[in-house]
Formats: sequence, C-alpha cells, structure tokens
Amino acid sequence: LSRADAINEQGATNNFGFRFSTLPSSIANPALINNFSNVHCDSIITNQNSWTRIEGTFIADSAYQYIALGNFYDDVLTDTVNCASEAMYYVDFICVSTDSFLCLFPTSIETINNNSGIKIHPNPVSEILKIENLPTEMGYSLINILGQIERKGILKEKATKVDLSKIKAGIYILVIGDNMRFRILITH
Repeated sequence: LSRADAINEQGATNNFGFRFSTLPSSIANPALINNFSNVHCDSIITNQNSWTRIEGTFIADSAYQYIALGNFYDDVLTDTVNCASEAMYYVDFICVSTDSFLCLFPTSIETINNNSGIKIHPNPVSEILKIENLPTEMGYSLINILGQIERKGILKEKATKVDLSKIKAGIYILVIGDNMRFRILITH
C-alpha cells in the first residue's frame, strides 16, 4: 500500500484493510462500516514514496468469493492526517492463498531457501529448466500457487533438465529434497 499522489491536500488514514465476503459489495453499502475487517493496518500510512506491506492470516469460516479493500471502521475508531474529505491509496499486490508461504512472490523470482549451491536457470523459464550442482540424486515437486503438486520426479546427480513446456504459465515453488525451495516463473 502507498498513499496516492497528492490531489487537493489529500489525507491519510489508519485501518486500511481487507474484508472477505460471500456476497458482492458496493461503496454505497453502509453495512460495510461495522468496525470489522479480516486484515487491517492500525497505523496511519502517509508515505507516498515507498510501499507499506499489510499482511495477516485468518481462518475462513465461509466459502468466500469476494474481497473488498478500504476502511471498514467508523470515524470514532479512525485516525487521520490532513483528511478533509478522503484518503486514497495505491495497492500493488494482493495474494490470497491457503498457504501464506505461497504469497512471498511479488518482489522477485529468487531462491527461497537454498544454502546448498544448487543452481537453477533460466528463471523465468519457458520450456527447459536446468538444475546444476546436485550433490546426489534427489526428489523434487513443482507446486502451484494453490498448493497443488503439478509434477513430481527424481533429479539425477550433478546436472539435470526438467521439461516444463506442458505446465501452465505462472508462479510455482520448486521443492528439491526435503527443504530446498525455489520460486519459479514459467512463461510460454
């Protein structure tokens, strides 16, 4: 989240958050202002030159299909700065997942947990992923952003190639062995 460029002395506020719902909502719906959001930020976000990460977890109690963004708290519970009429923000990235680990993608495609010297390239990959410096034959799993295993297999010692040309384009986690994880971007 980043405060939008100043237009007419635009203000800043706290309690920006996310709210999940089973029904579509509209800005004109006063039922949304009931001092509740699934995830929100208590501090006033004033910075226009960088991003503030808002994150959280919750256990869904319904089959949510919709997400609303904004301030769902009344004026008594909302703090503001220079806020004569409104506060506007830019939102850069939203990830909703059954596993928060899968929401670590937005900044770059990189190694998540690898101290072994194993190298993967190219990344992003369109067809063939090369894996080098394997100390021994190891198992692997390719996991999509829903946490589903798209492919499993065995990687040969030293160097091997994995054909990803038939895997749908997107962001994946490549797990090698028990705990080496790599973010992979597949493009076609």
